[in-house]
Amino acid sequence: MRKTLHPVRRKMVARSLLLLALLFSGGYIACSSAFEDALLELKSGNYETAKSRLELLATLGHGRAQFLVGEMYAYGWGVTRDRDTAIKWFRRAAYRSDGMQDPAAYAAHYVGRNFLEGSSVETDTAEAAWWLKFSKDGGYVENNNR
Repeated sequence: MRKTLHPVRRKMVARSLLLLALLFSGGYIACSSAFEDALLELKSGNYETAKSRLELLATLGHGRAQFLVGEMYAYGWGVTRDRDTAIKWFRRAAYRSDGMQDPAAYAAHYVGRNFLEGSSVETDTAEAAWWLKFSKDGGYVENNNR
């Protein structure tokens, strides 16, 4: 026999579920807006503001923010270059890491390519070689058909 809720109780449950749905969707919108603001600060070269906003989002688990914080440390955008910190954030973001020994290998490959090609950062062949070796050792295999 199935027990039904009293109409008043049913209304309270419905309101609670609606409130939860609004809180979660509002949180997503607020998080998305905060990320866009931080990204704008980063693109504008306001690294200190971008870093504080991105690190807050990254700490809360925002994958794209984690990746960008990793890039800030990899390239030295407003911070001292720090490979270990960059790799820590890349591992947290872990984009496209399936089958790789190190989840940071995918991101490391593109950091290395950017250093090699001078894309978004000054060309640095020694730094490029380090990142590309890290990527290869981590299991990233470049697909030339892309």
